[in-house]
Amino acid sequence: MINVMIVDDQQPTRMGFSLMVMKDPALRMTLQAGNGQDALDIPCGTAITWAEPP
Repeated sequence: MINVMIVDDQQPTRMGFSLMVMKDPALRMTLQAGNGQDALDIPCGTAITWAEPP
């Protein structure tokens, strides 16, 4: 089974992709996020702070 995370700022777009994923038995909808920062924060469970390169 393949876990899928959908990230898009438009709720209707996320819903459309979710419906496509749910129709495929090889895929499993695991997470959704409304933007890239939220997508990065979800799996970690905490906010991510990007360090500046030296």
